[in-house]
Amino acid sequence: MMHTSFIKTSVLGLTVAASSLFAEITYAPHKYQQNDWFAEFGGNTAMYVNPASISETEQLEFSAAFFSSISGEASQEYLSLTYPMDYKHTLGFSFFENGASIDGGKSYGEYAFMFGYAYNLFQFISLGIDLSVLYINQFDDVKQLTLGSDIGVSWNPLASSKLGYLLVGLSLQNILPPAVATDNDAPMFVFFTTKDAYKIPTNLNFSLFYRGLDRSLEVKIEASLIDIMHDEDEGGEGFNLETSFTVTYYLSPHLGVRGRFTKEGYFVAGATVNVKDVSIFRYLSLDLEMSHDDLYAKKNRGFIWAVKITSRFGDTREEKIGEERYRRLKIEPENDYRAAMRLYLNRQFLEAAYAFGKVQTKYPAFHLVDQAAFYKAKSFENLRMHKAAKSVYEDAIKHCSEVR
Repeated sequence: MMHTSFIKTSVLGLTVAASSLFAEITYAPHKYQQNDWFAEFGGNTAMYVNPASISETEQLEFSAAFFSSISGEASQEYLSLTYPMDYKHTLGFSFFENGASIDGGKSYGEYAFMFGYAYNLFQFISLGIDLSVLYINQFDDVKQLTLGSDIGVSWNPLASSKLGYLLVGLSLQNILPPAVATDNDAPMFVFFTTKDAYKIPTNLNFSLFYRGLDRSLEVKIEASLIDIMHDEDEGGEGFNLETSFTVTYYLSPHLGVRGRFTKEGYFVAGATVNVKDVSIFRYLSLDLEMSHDDLYAKKNRGFIWAVKITSRFGDTREEKIGEERYRRLKIEPENDYRAAMRLYLNRQFLEAAYAFGKVQTKYPAFHLVDQAAFYKAKSFENLRMHKAAKSVYEDAIKHCSEVR
């Protein structure tokens, strides 16, 4: 589905462009232009489906996709990047380009930049929000910038090697609806409501993703209520229900076949191929999908296809956090202890006393903390500060007694 804050409900874009290319189409907000080609809920970079879904990313992940009619007159491009920071936080960025050309050299284009953030509230619940910056060029007659935003939540009630993996999502798309102007005199910046501008509809989206049968089967279901804050002045009834269903079966861990019934109302067939640990990539997959939209509903575009590549590289969340913990609990205290010992052996006793004291204070669970206390006291002895040395010895003996 074309699901950025503008793409997911924008009937301008390819719809307006298609009015010149393929058929006579007029704008009505109760109609819903969607494209299920790029991703569905359960895809880590699918921020435009539900911003909370990027929290499932375990590594730095990059995705790029291209969708086109067979004539090449209408197309969409998509780039996305997600970055897991730690167990709690994930950042995402997506770029969409959507357009078509007409006779006379003019073209229509929509360009969206999405910035997203997801937070793991609990181990099985995540919250997400994104902000979209949309630039629209309406055949060189109207050019404008507008903003939109989505919020979402994802819930993982099942994660079992035996029963499978289940992810449930709920998102409010266009909670901040972009305003799109059509007047030639419209200002460059159009925010919220503006005279002679319409608001892209706000939608409620429910999604379900399941992976089971030893990871060989994936099922994705989506149901969207379109235009839930309906404006009667724009026509239509609002609250239109759109659904999609996808099944992917993996013939092997590296090859899968896919069938999808899209929200636009036609069947899509495709395949996915993936490999692991190739060169700099920890994971690399290629998806190819195609359909003829006259199979079910007359869309007047004929054969359409899409290709998508997804790559993951770098350390996983667990690896990064584990390395950080190892460095903090093992490497750093040992380095500080050795630095303090060098000062002691160089007979820099005052500096050594402070350095061993730092090891005691900063790393109380360090396995050499007792030796640090001993050499701190010995440093004071060498400085003839016998009362200070006695106090350190007594504290160290007391600490050893409490630990035992």
